Amino acid sequence: MQINATHKDSGFSRSVIVDFGGVFVPGDTMEKMIDKFGERPIVDAAIRSFVIAIQGHIRLAIGQALDKKEPLPTNESLQLWAGSWKPGTRKARLSDVEKTKKAIDNLTDEQRAELIREYNEALQAE
Repeated sequence: MQINATHKDSGFSRSVIVDFGGVFVPGDTMEKMIDKFGERPIVDAAIRSFVIAIQGHIRLAIGQALDKKEPLPTNESLQLWAGSWKPGTRKARLSDVEKTKKAIDNLTDEQRAELIREYNEALQAE
């Protein structure tokens, strides 16, 4: 499998190829990876991946509350979510059109009217 990484500040990018024991071939199982690396490193890597996924959800929930100027999610509400979380299950991402509609829905009537006015002016200028 080819793994790419880009340095955030410089933009430099590099790639390596790593053999994970063939588990990325459809129909293969974890046994090949365990045979290659041992069970403990596989479990540890899975747990690290799960922690990162859960941290990402928590950060997203906090960011969304801040963006909407809503109360921050409580530890209890996040715990309820975490208690039923399963790896590999994410909400489908919104399309650009869906995001735009959602953003427009969150505007005040005055903001929406201004947006429509500016949009109509831009159309007329074309």
